[in-house]
Amino acid sequence: MTHPTHEDWMDLLYSEAEPSRRRVLEEHLAHCEVCSEKFDRWRGAAGYLTSTFPPAPRRRPSPQAGAMRWAAAAAIVFMLGMAGGWIARAQWGARELQALRQEFGTALSRESAVIRAEARQLDRRVLEAAVHELDERMAERLSQVQSQLVAAAWEARDGFQAAGETLAHFASLAAERVPSTPEIDQH
Repeated sequence: MTHPTHEDWMDLLYSEAEPSRRRVLEEHLAHCEVCSEKFDRWRGAAGYLTSTFPPAPRRRPSPQAGAMRWAAAAAIVFMLGMAGGWIARAQWGARELQALRQEFGTALSRESAVIRAEARQLDRRVLEAAVHELDERMAERLSQVQSQLVAAAWEARDGFQAAGETLAHFASLAAERVPSTPEIDQH
């Protein structure tokens, strides 16, 4: 018997499967006890996670939404694989258990690579936006400092000019008040 992939089960679990594919998966569950038990455990774990950590109301889709959904799915698959390991040992042979572990590991590695790539893209965009904002702030501040320096230069020039005029005025006053020196009689 050919079993559907984990991606197929996750699509069914999160109600993302096409209607025709959903019918095929549900029919498979009705006839395959092994897949039915696995899917019931996944559904229980997903229900527990949803009831324990209800999703926040969505205002608009974020770039992280897809990554978070895949991370949650990968975490559920990983947790169920680990928790079901003890049960699986008792029910399945060593070869089936090894194949299941390898399948979980492959799915987890693939999803981890996708999540890391999406996180790198998001980090790059956030960094570019921050650098752009910093450049704009620096240009604005530079313009402000330049304006302040020009104003200070004009004020300094006016101050020097006024000081020069004041000194010239004091010099003329001093010249007017200095008595003329009498000639010394030489007797």
